[in-house]
Amino acid sequence: MRTVEVLLDEAADLSVREAWLRLADAGLPSQALHPSPTNSPTSPWPPVRS
Repeated sequence: MRTVEVLLDEAADLSVREAWLRLADAGLPSQALHPSPTNSPTSPWPPVRS
């Protein structure tokens, strides 16, 4: 099995982390509660269409 991890640029990474904090502040499950250095936002693949 092979995997590809697509990392976000700094602006997108910060945007995702801020969303995680808003979720946590609202009492919802959030990755903000897992502060490990390896817990970083990644881009979904295939890309999610809105």
